[in-house]
Amino acid sequence: MKQKRRNEETQYLNNFMKHLKFDQKLEQLRIKAQTQLEETECASQQSADYDKLVHELHIHQIELEMQNDELLRTQDKLETACAHYSELYDFAPVGYLNLNADGFVIDLNFTAARLLDVECQHPVNRRLEEFVADQYKDLWYCRFVEFVFD
Repeated sequence: MKQKRRNEETQYLNNFMKHLKFDQKLEQLRIKAQTQLEETECASQQSADYDKLVHELHIHQIELEMQNDELLRTQDKLETACAHYSELYDFAPVGYLNLNADGFVIDLNFTAARLLDVECQHPVNRRLEEFVADQYKDLWYCRFVEFVFD
């Protein structure tokens, strides 16, 4: 279930990134910036070199503003996607938790917190084996090691 969710997230982000095509967008932004500047350009300048330099600086400024706008739109979309998948994770009917390399619970959803009878804080700062009854710890450890290293 967790792998399926990860695959969905990865597929969503990959599709999102494919649509951006940054190189083409940058060239389109440059062309738009040049067009926009040519419409508002002043006719009186001191010299040809100065005119060219000012022209290039204006184009570059407009390009940067357009890139910034595009980045802000992209950031909004990514934040929306992040919020969506965080909500799916937190409110899933199945308990999800993430462990670090030492076996400490570093993240869990509401269902896992309820099953383990802990507050849903991140990180929990307790090893997962602490939640296993003493009579099952040997069995749990064998299965856990088998699962992790297979």
